[in-house]
Amino acid sequence: MWQWLSHSVNLLKGKQITLQFWFKPKALPSGAYAQARIYHIDHVGERIVCSDNVYYTEAKWYKVTVTANLPTTTTTIKVIILGRPDFKAWVDNATLTTFP
Repeated sequence: MWQWLSHSVNLLKGKQITLQFWFKPKALPSGAYAQARIYHIDHVGERIVCSDNVYYTEAKWYKVTVTANLPTTTTTIKVIILGRPDFKAWVDNATLTTFP
């Protein structure tokens, strides 16, 4: 799952942003994990900031979090919820927060 934040670039650039979500797996394939990513482009090029992989082995709720410092020259932002190898889960409470 992913979402472009084109409408919010001017509000978010130059800030620290955190993407966080909770998930509960519907299936438990071996080696499965979830990850949060913040993708952004500025004058330097493309960058992806990734959370640690959250490996799941039980049908319970897990939290995934990633934080990125966006340069003031940021032109493009996308937030991504990624799961591998066969990510089937309920996703809840996906939030994007900024600081300061």
